[in-house]
Amino acid sequence: MMDVKILAGASICAATDKSGNLLDTVFNAIFDQDGSFLVDDGLTTGVATGEWMRLYLFDIPEGSSVRILVIAVVAPESSFARAVEAAAPIIESIEFRTP
Repeated sequence: MMDVKILAGASICAATDKSGNLLDTVFNAIFDQDGSFLVDDGLTTGVATGEWMRLYLFDIPEGSSVRILVIAVVAPESSFARAVEAAAPIIESIEFRTP
């Protein structure tokens, strides 16, 4: 796991569908929805909100259809510790079974 924060106002970009909707839900949480966006050929560029993220990275056992699972907990600094604590039981309950 790692805690990360993209500085508020920093330029970020993410893949979008043909309608301009972000394809990655993590980016939905950190894109400043009140800022300006540039949508161009499947890529949206905007600015970050400055929210904290705790990223949990799981290496999935061989034989699964995916290799890595990423879970992001995103919250403002004022409630970040509480959000991470609330997510802990869910994270701890994850089990991987090989086929």
